[in-house]
Amino acid sequence: MASCSKKVLEDLERKASQCDYIRFTVADMNGIARGKVVPRRNLLSMAKQGVGIYGGILGIGPNGEITFFQEVKDTNNGNVQLIPEPNTFHLVPFDNSEVITGEVICEPHWYEDGTYQSASPRYVARQQLQRLDDMGLSLKSSCELEFLMFEKDRSTPVFSGRDVFVNSVFASSQRLIYDIEQRLYKAGVDLETLQTEYSGGQFELVMKPMLGIQGADNVFNAKAGIKEICQTNDHFATFITKAGPEVGNGLHFNYSLYNKDDRNILYDPTKKYNLSEFAQHWIGGIIHHARAITVLHASTVNCFRRLGTPWAPTKADWGIQNRFNTLRVKNKDENGTYFENRMSGGLGNPYLIMAANIAAGLDGVKNKMSLPQENNEDAVLLPKTLKEGIKALEDDEVICDALGNQFVRWFKEAKEIGEMTFVDVDIPDTEEALLKEKELYMRLM
Repeated sequence: MASCSKKVLEDLERKASQCDYIRFTVADMNGIARGKVVPRRNLLSMAKQGVGIYGGILGIGPNGEITFFQEVKDTNNGNVQLIPEPNTFHLVPFDNSEVITGEVICEPHWYEDGTYQSASPRYVARQQLQRLDDMGLSLKSSCELEFLMFEKDRSTPVFSGRDVFVNSVFASSQRLIYDIEQRLYKAGVDLETLQTEYSGGQFELVMKPMLGIQGADNVFNAKAGIKEICQTNDHFATFITKAGPEVGNGLHFNYSLYNKDDRNILYDPTKKYNLSEFAQHWIGGIIHHARAITVLHASTVNCFRRLGTPWAPTKADWGIQNRFNTLRVKNKDENGTYFENRMSGGLGNPYLIMAANIAAGLDGVKNKMSLPQENNEDAVLLPKTLKEGIKALEDDEVICDALGNQFVRWFKEAKEIGEMTFVDVDIPDTEEALLKEKELYMRLM
């Protein structure tokens, strides 16, 4: 059995001393927060031995459908252990209750031998970060959180116009938006800017870049937190990628890479575009594997409604400051040089997005891939459906090997056996098809 070390237990007990309850939380394949709640008096024993939970928890879909993975069936559908990951403890100040709740992010471990479930999205992301660390590198990342806010009825947006960047419209909802910002900050999530966006009821909150896995952890925590804060304030928030004909919700992934001297290794003023050879090879890897990693950014049927629409990519291309490319490259100076992957839909899982970018980029570096033509009009098209995206992933041996064959298989099964049986995978442009997607995704995601 897996367990926490004595030092980790002591640190967790100290951090959680003010809490009444602690959530043991895991991110499933869709990035939905699942888990169990532990009274603080039982914290040490539960952290030491792990919280037992159904072994197939990663494959529970947004409609409650369960995917029976073979490895889980081999345990007679038994439990795994949720073991807290070090340094993830944070408060959950998302309501006005006098009861104080904390949370630790966990990864599931097999009960029999204590090893990690290698299909866990967070584990997959950490393994890619380890590859960078082995090279003396680290990744700093942030996301642009776009979501829709409705009144309590879940259908009336808090503003109805195309009011991007309009201060007076922001002011009409600022009490709740400010409350979201302040509560997220108490939970350890730092937001840099807040604004209205193009669609009715749409907001964008830009996150402060963070090192390593904390960049993905913060997105995971923020998405769950925003939904909880809104529901306790008689509102409803959803990250659904496309709820209608207007501009959809994205989850743009911004990141840069640093060496042990804390130098941004993407920037080199002596090279073309001010991009280092490392950066140029990295871009080559992203573009070469773009079709395979699309489904890890647009990981639901609904996400594919956004690709190919205004402000979302269509092809495997890149460009300097170009908002219509898959990879938008910023190259101002050492502090302002970074990549923005614009594939991601609002429903994207931040751990899979992070893992996909590292796996693709590192292959470009390893094989010294050439920098593709900028703004290439003849670039290959991205997949247009979830089914096509899964096939593109399976066909890319490099990405599958990097992320782990168990993960790829579980991801595919969770999608095919789960949500793809509830909605039309060909995403027809009909009200009926979209309504089914909204019913499936909006409540929990």
